[in-house]
Amino acid sequence: MLDDQSSEDEAPNAAFTAALELARQSTSAPAQTTRSQEQVRLESQSTSKPEKQKPDRAGEGYTKATYRVRNEATDAVEDMRLLLKRTYGIKALREEIVEEAILATQRDLLENREASFLVRYLKETEKQ
Repeated sequence: MLDDQSSEDEAPNAAFTAALELARQSTSAPAQTTRSQEQVRLESQSTSKPEKQKPDRAGEGYTKATYRVRNEATDAVEDMRLLLKRTYGIKALREEIVEEAILATQRDLLENREASFLVRYLKETEKQ
């Protein structure tokens, strides 16, 4: 009789243990799925970024400045942007084009001084 009772006692425990194990598996499975979905999302985000990102022009090292320029100058910047894109496959921001033009003009002024484009242009416009 002891054997019958011990098997009866074990049967509820076995059923409880099996149910407990099933509950553990069902609660841990969504966590694993969620985690793997999160990993997939992170991987897809990291692969969607370009290999070489341009600097954040709103960040440190950049100053927001507004200047009035002739319409021909703004048209020229746009024309250069399109030429770079269509002919050379280079995507350039308008800010980059203007920035490089200013820095190139400064280099020319420092290197060529009186013979620089900027000095010659401004002297000529001064005469007019």
